[in-house]
Amino acid sequence: MVHLTLPARDGSVTHVRRRGVVSHRAALPEDDIWPLGRWIVTSVERTYLDLASALREDELVELGDAIVCAHDDDRPSSRGTFSTPARLVERCESSHARGVRRARAALDLIRVGSDSVQETRLRLALVRAGLPEPELNVVLAVPGRPRRVFPDLAYRRRRLSVQYDGAHHADPRQHQLDIERADLTAAAGWAEVRISADDLRVLVPHRTGLVPRAVVKVEEALRAQAALAR
Repeated sequence: MVHLTLPARDGSVTHVRRRGVVSHRAALPEDDIWPLGRWIVTSVERTYLDLASALREDELVELGDAIVCAHDDDRPSSRGTFSTPARLVERCESSHARGVRRARAALDLIRVGSDSVQETRLRLALVRAGLPEPELNVVLAVPGRPRRVFPDLAYRRRRLSVQYDGAHHADPRQHQLDIERADLTAAAGWAEVRISADDLRVLVPHRTGLVPRAVVKVEEALRAQAALAR
C-alpha cells in the first residue's frame, strides 16, 4: 500500500483515488519535503511522526532503531544513519499531530546500534523483565587476533555477549564463523549466550509474568557470570 500526502494548501490537486494508494492531506512545511530522484517524499523525521498514528509503541521503537542505527568504520560493514535521536526529538517536540504522544514515548526507548527488529525486541523484553539494559556497539578485541567480536547486545560489567542468530546462521560458512566468534569471545574473557527466533517467540514463566525464553537464558547467563566474578 502506497501512502500519498498532498499539501493541505494546494486546492488545485484533487483527492487521489487509485487502487493500492491511500491519499492524505496535511500541512507540509518545507523542511518536511525531500527530493529523491524524480520523486518528492516526506523527510525521515516527518515519516516517523506520520507513522505514529498507525503503529504501536514497540513498532515505533523498532522503526526508530532502524532510522538511527549507525556503526563506526572499524566494523566489517559500516552503516550510516538516516537520522539522529536529536533530530527525531526536535521534529516531535512541537508537533500536535495525531499519535505524537506515542511517538515521544517511543523516542525514550530508541537506541543507536540495533541492527535488526529482533535485536530491538530482545532488548525491550530484557528491560521490561527487570534486567539491566544491555549496551550496543561494543567491540571485543583479543590481543594477537586480527578478528574482533561485535556483540549484538553486551553486558560489559558481567563480560557477557548476547548474540541473536537469525536464519542465515544455518549456512555452513556462517556456522563456522559463529564457532570462531565463540572461541574469540572466550579468549577475551567473556561468555556468549546465543538467542534464536524461537527464544524470542516461546513464552515461559518468570517472576514478572510470561516472558520470551530469551529473557530467562540471558538472566541465567548474567547470574553465572556474577558467580564467577565473586
